[in-house]
Amino acid sequence: MEHKPTGKGGGIKKYVPLIICSVALFILIYRTEAVWAAIKWVFAIIAPLLLGVVLAYIVHMPMNFFQQTLFGRAGRNPKKTAAGRAVSLCLAYACIFAVIVLFVYLLIPPIGNSIASLASNFASYLSRFQSWADGFLSSLSLNIIISDTVGGFWRELTAYMQSLLGKALNGAFAFTVGFTSGAADFLFAIIISAFILLTKEKLFSQFERLSAALFGWRFTARVSAIAALVNDTFSGFIIGRALDAVILGLLCFICMTAFGMQYALLISAVIAITALIPIVGAWVGTVLSALILLLIDPMQALWFVILIVILQQIENLIYSRIVGNAIGLPGLWVLSSILVGGGVAGVWGMILATPMAAVCYRLTGQWLKRRETENKKAGGMIGPGL
Repeated sequence: MEHKPTGKGGGIKKYVPLIICSVALFILIYRTEAVWAAIKWVFAIIAPLLLGVVLAYIVHMPMNFFQQTLFGRAGRNPKKTAAGRAVSLCLAYACIFAVIVLFVYLLIPPIGNSIASLASNFASYLSRFQSWADGFLSSLSLNIIISDTVGGFWRELTAYMQSLLGKALNGAFAFTVGFTSGAADFLFAIIISAFILLTKEKLFSQFERLSAALFGWRFTARVSAIAALVNDTFSGFIIGRALDAVILGLLCFICMTAFGMQYALLISAVIAITALIPIVGAWVGTVLSALILLLIDPMQALWFVILIVILQQIENLIYSRIVGNAIGLPGLWVLSSILVGGGVAGVWGMILATPMAAVCYRLTGQWLKRRETENKKAGGMIGPGL
C-alpha cells in the first residue's frame, strides 16, 4: 500500500519562509550594528569584483563603439570577432586612461592651486565684500533691524563657505591618499573587467541557463528583457549626462577666460560636476560659483549668472540635437526622483535615482499596455496608460 504524506508536514513547510523572514528581521532590528559590520566586511572582500563589474559596464560602451565602427563587417567569423573585440577593448582602455591622465596631470594641479589660492585670499575677499555690503546697505537707508538681519545672514553664509573650502582641501588630500592606497584594487578591477568583456556572451549564457534551471525559462526571459531595458536606460543616461557636463563645462571655461573672470577652471569644473545631476545640477553649481565670485566682485558674479543662463540655452540646443531625450522621463518624475534619491543616498542617490525612476516608469507603462490589451480582449476597459 502506498503511504500518502500527512498534511502536518506540508503545513509546517508553508511556514518555513515566514519563520526565516521573522528571524532575519529580528536579527536586523536587534543586532543592527553586527549586521552592518558583516555587510561592510563582505563588501570590503568583494570590492575589486564589484569595481570590476562597474568598470566593465562603463568600458563596454566605447568598446562597442570601436567594435562596430572598425570591425562591423567581421561577420560570424569567431576568430575575427574575438580579435576585433580584443583590439576594441584595448582602444577603449587607452581612451579612458588618456582621459584620466589628462584629468590628473592637467586639471587637478591647477584646480588644487585655485582652491588653495581662494582659501588663502578668503579673508581679504571677505573684508572687501563686507565693506561693499555695508556701503550698499547704508545706501538703501534700511532700518537697524533689517540691516542687522542681512548682516548676520552674510556672516553665516561666509562662515559656511569658509568651512566648505576647508572641506574641499581635506577632500582633495583624502582623494589622493585613497587613490594611491586603492591602486591594487583598481588593478584587479581592470583585469576582472577585461575578462568579463572578452567572455560576456559565455557569461550571460551561463547565467541564463542557471536562472532557467532554478526559475524556468519564462522567468528568465522576463528578467533578460528587464536587464536589456536597464542597460539601454543607464547607457543613454550616462552618455547623455557626461556629454552634457563636458559641453557646459567647456563653454563655461571658454567664456569665463574670454571675459577675464577669475577662477575660470575651478568654477567650470564645479559647473561640469554638478551638471551630472539632471535639471537642478547646473543651477546648484551656478549658485555655489556665484557666491565665490560675489566675494571677489559682485558685478562679476552678476555677469557670471547671466552668462550661465545664456550658456544653458545654447547647451540645451546642442544637447537636444545630439542626444535628444536619452531616458524618456517627464520632468516631474525627474525632480521627484532627485529629491528622493538625494534624501536616501546623497549626491550619488541624486545622480542614479533618475535612470532608476526611468526604468520603473517604462516598466509600468509596459505593464499598463499589457493590461489594456488583456482587458480589451476580455471586453473590459481601463484608464489610459503612461
